[in-house]
Amino acid sequence: MDKRRLSAIMFTDIVGYTRKMGEDEVRMLRLLRNHNDIIKSLAEKHEGEVIERIGDAFLVLFDSALNAVICAIEIQQAFSCINSVYNSD
Repeated sequence: MDKRRLSAIMFTDIVGYTRKMGEDEVRMLRLLRNHNDIIKSLAEKHEGEVIERIGDAFLVLFDSALNAVICAIEIQQAFSCINSVYNSD
């Protein structure tokens, strides 16, 4: 018997990462480290499982759609703060 389960999938990606990496590699590597730490910690906090990470992209699986949405909102809020710091450099 096949087992079914309801899941929510979140995919993240940094817009323009490759171009920005070409413009300022040191800055983007610092940003990528912050990005990865934020995604991993918030996914874990909201019971998400990082299925795959490729470069600047994450694929995260959640058993709860609500947890996925709350996680995505918190990620956006965290990145908003980070972007304000990086854009003021």
